[in-house]
Amino acid sequence: MRTSVAALIFAFAAPALAQQGGLKTQIVGSWDTVSVIQQRADGTKLDLFNGKVSGLSIYTADGHFSQVNFQTDRPKIASGNRQTATPDEALANYKQMYAIFGTYTVNESEGTYTLKITGSSFPNEVGNTQVRKFSINGDQMVFTNPAPASGGTGAVNTLKRAK
Repeated sequence: MRTSVAALIFAFAAPALAQQGGLKTQIVGSWDTVSVIQQRADGTKLDLFNGKVSGLSIYTADGHFSQVNFQTDRPKIASGNRQTATPDEALANYKQMYAIFGTYTVNESEGTYTLKITGSSFPNEVGNTQVRKFSINGDQMVFTNPAPASGGTGAVNTLKRAK
């Protein structure tokens, strides 16, 4: 009985405790994607998912991460089988999604985290290391990817803590 009461207390207290700690503690958890805005070389901005993003980023306490973003109105595959998608269907879907996973470390003093990418929907990133500036304010996290797979001079990602 005591164990279950302690688990229940921890389940309710953990999110509040995470928000009180430093960035290394605050980043841990699940985050829903709100927007991904690319800064182009000419200074203009582009919403990479046309205002229709659905995504989830997960950061574990032991230093693993996973990030997946999809445009919600991606075209269906006519055959119903992803292995037999036409080249046009496959390309349209590929351009409207992005996924990576690997490990991360946080640099509290610089307000950055460093990703070591183990796997990516963009194969050129596998094995790369990326440093991203980030901030957390309550249930919102904003990070900047200085070299996004989609090009440009950076992409600002806004997330909210998943509930």
